[in-house]
Amino acid sequence: MAGTLLDTSGDLAAAVNHALESAGRPTLPVEAIKPMIGGGARHMLAQGMAKTGGCTDAELDRLHRILLDHYEANMVVHTAPERHALDALDALAARGARLAVVTNK
Repeated sequence: MAGTLLDTSGDLAAAVNHALESAGRPTLPVEAIKPMIGGGARHMLAQGMAKTGGCTDAELDRLHRILLDHYEANMVVHTAPERHALDALDALAARGARLAVVTNK
C-alpha cells in the first residue's frame, strides 16, 4: 500500500479526459495521467492541458469546474481498494485497533 486505501487513478483520469474532451482535446491514457495526480485537481488538469497544447488561465478555470463536476458525479466508477488494503484493515480490526479514515476528497 502506497499510503492510500483506494486506487482512484481511473476516476481521476476519466475526469481529466472529460475536461479535455469538452475542450476538443485528445484524451490521455490513464498511465500518462497517473504521474499528474497528487498536486490537486487544477494542477493535474493544467498538466493535461499542457500535454495537449496548453491553455489560458480563463480556460483552465472553466475546465477545472467541468472536471470537478464530472468527478463528483463519477468518483466511484473505476475506484477500487488497493491490493491487500481490506485485508490489512480487517487484520487491524481483529487486533482491536480503532480505525478511522481521513481524506481530502
